[in-house]
Amino acid sequence: MMTGLANVSVVMVSYQTGAVLPIAVRATLAQSALQELVVVDNGNPPETLEMLRQLAQDDARLTLVSGHGNVGFAAACNIGAKAATGEFVLFLN
Repeated sequence: MMTGLANVSVVMVSYQTGAVLPIAVRATLAQSALQELVVVDNGNPPETLEMLRQLAQDDARLTLVSGHGNVGFAAACNIGAKAATGEFVLFLN
């Protein structure tokens, strides 16, 4: 049963995404129905990881999952889905 609007977990897999990643993260965090954003780091450079860590510090709804290397898109989606806590999961690619 739906308990409110903020019940969607968005899972985003990132591998060498580049400059569009912070734009996508901020746009996702601006959505009213968002419970959380799970970003799965699938092998980004250190500066990208640092940027994601900073965004996660600034917004508790952002969860960064990293440390597993590039396991492929489907496996990374499954990792993100396991970390998600929302009633609904949306995969944003």
